[in-house]
Amino acid sequence: MTLYYKDEDFELTIYDDRVLAVVEENGLKNMKKACILLRNKTVRLVKTSPASGRIYFRRRGRPEKRGEVKGIGDYIVHRASAPGEPPATDRGLLIMSCDWRVSKDEEGILGEAGSNVKYDDALEFGSVNMAPRPHWRPALNNNREKLVETIVKGLIPDYE
Repeated sequence: MTLYYKDEDFELTIYDDRVLAVVEENGLKNMKKACILLRNKTVRLVKTSPASGRIYFRRRGRPEKRGEVKGIGDYIVHRASAPGEPPATDRGLLIMSCDWRVSKDEEGILGEAGSNVKYDDALEFGSVNMAPRPHWRPALNNNREKLVETIVKGLIPDYE
């Protein structure tokens, strides 16, 4: 097995099996920490970003119960996000669905963070009917240095 890491300023390749065993164990832990960090930063961004888009009303309650809803007090006011802003949370489905996973195969360690709601990609990248409301990419870009440090810490002596 070979460990290979490269970014703009640094490149490392390790071939020693004993070193690789330690690196692999620490690498899995560090990748898990980095994925959790990215997920948490994304959730925080969505939860705390002020929305400045249009205001609209929707009925209170679950969709299957909406037929029973009557009266003006049964509506909820929601301010959507404007194009380019992180999405404004409404029911909290997006932030509740944000998750991460780490896997290992013969090529290395892979860390992934994302959401399983259908509309996450449309929010992040936009669609035919909607401009992007990026949230994963800003969280990644704003925390890139901390993420790299988290992954590499303990794998490379004296990494700062």
